[in-house]
Amino acid sequence: MIGSPEKSFADGKGRALAAELGLEKKIHFLGAVTQDQLPALYRRAALFVAPFIQARTGDQEGLGLVTVEAIGCGCPVIVSDLPAVRDVVQDASRRAKPGDSDDLTAKIIGFLDQNTSEADAIDRELRIRAQAHFDWQAVAIGYANVLRESAG
Repeated sequence: MIGSPEKSFADGKGRALAAELGLEKKIHFLGAVTQDQLPALYRRAALFVAPFIQARTGDQEGLGLVTVEAIGCGCPVIVSDLPAVRDVVQDASRRAKPGDSDDLTAKIIGFLDQNTSEADAIDRELRIRAQAHFDWQAVAIGYANVLRESAG
């Protein structure tokens, strides 16, 4: 199982696991990429999966900006169901229980099996919402409103 602790991508065993599963020709480990390379990668991706978890200390994803970036580039997303990310991805079919690899797997398979027009509608809705809240112009207007209210 991909999400099992003894076979974690995070601990450097990703390539070996991909080979073990016969997926080495389907998975490309790019390593670190520059910020300017990300939009093209998001646009090429069939799906962006961000399995955020809450740390033992209680820390968790504070905004999910990487998710906003993927959505903004038109990339479908599946994320963990944490409060900050839930604000970005409202559709429950695109949120998995944090730390639950079976639920994450089910969400990914559900996405892959989903009717294309239904998936496209969800993606369009996510992008419209993300744009309304995170686009530079929307953020600037929000700050201008706060400053206007503060000035009285």
